Amino acid sequence: MPLTARSVIVGDPDEGEPPEVFTSTGARYVPLQMKKMAKAIPGSWVNIVALGFAGALAGFRQESLEAAVRDDWKRGEAALAANLAALARVTPRARRHAADFGTTRAARCSEPKSRWSISGNEAAGFAPSVAAVRFVAAYPITPATELLEWMARAGQVGGTLLQARTNSPRST
Repeated sequence: MPLTARSVIVGDPDEGEPPEVFTSTGARYVPLQMKKMAKAIPGSWVNIVALGFAGALAGFRQESLEAAVRDDWKRGEAALAANLAALARVTPRARRHAADFGTTRAARCSEPKSRWSISGNEAAGFAPSVAAVRFVAAYPITPATELLEWMARAGQVGGTLLQARTNSPRST
């Protein structure tokens, strides 16, 4: 989906301003010092700060965001506590922006009773089918296998998947 005046761009101003190609669309820029926020809570991570902000901006409840972090956590309890603290610190700020921008979905829909649990590759492979992509040409390499499995469904919706392969004769 292209950026519009209803879009919101979140970026760390310490890393530079967003490119003009994004801001020229009228999208609103929210500067968020994610690295500084993470450093203020020893042991917390920038990506959790970003998750908290994006999730709250989209209208997810605090409990849902915390549950998502807990469910996927594989590190120690101290790091979990630090990251939950970072999440709790950033979500109120995101909610203020959501109210300003009208981006929160919480008032318009209830949270689904069930959710998919898919990898990034699977989601990236699913997205083109939703976007009506009807032609895919790719070479199957291990990191992209799941992506191609999803894209193989293009044939079921009137599309084509061309899977390249090497078939060169071996030298002896």
